[in-house]
Amino acid sequence: MTQKMLPSCTPRTRKSPPPRRRSSSTRPLALALAAALALDSVSGLVPNKLASPPRSAQLFASIRAPFDTPRAANYAVCARRAIDDGAFDKARASYAYYVGNWGQEDRVDATQMLLRWALLEQRASNATGAREVFRLGARVLGPLLRTTNDDARARAAAATLFCSWGLAEYRHRDALGDDVDRARTKARALLEHASGLDASKAPVLRWKQFAPAALATETL
Repeated sequence: MTQKMLPSCTPRTRKSPPPRRRSSSTRPLALALAAALALDSVSGLVPNKLASPPRSAQLFASIRAPFDTPRAANYAVCARRAIDDGAFDKARASYAYYVGNWGQEDRVDATQMLLRWALLEQRASNATGAREVFRLGARVLGPLLRTTNDDARARAAAATLFCSWGLAEYRHRDALGDDVDRARTKARALLEHASGLDASKAPVLRWKQFAPAALATETL
């Protein structure tokens, strides 16, 4: 039985071919990513230090681009390894490199990569950073939905993004500075948008915490 080879998370060597030159069409997406990362509200995306040192820090010490490939799954595997070792900043580097270099070619894959990134920020107790990454995901997929509204793959990805975003707005309301009513209003708007894209998300709106304020008060 042959063993399945996992992608390497080490940078390319000097003998490797140079990275593919990005066309000018990729610049708007790269600029949007850079702008999102430059926002003051996302300044906590990369922590100053980890609570405990990663088990295999050397493996990710010099990572910039794990590989020059458009396959999103490879970057996800590399980020997963980094997360398992507690090297969140290296996982972010993998997500950001994919979105900045390949996201224009497959906006659905880029959105799913940004969803993983947003979930990582929630795990890192960085609610504000997660919100900004969710916003970037919405901007990445927006043009595709406006031009091809019947694209089932794009609609499913967008619905999952907005549903996860809505849940995050309510779950992390204290860290985001919102009271219960304001968080519920934001969450419902996002969840309703998700349900419009994919009816399978609609049951979430029936959860008690997302009921209108008056109804929620009556049922407490």
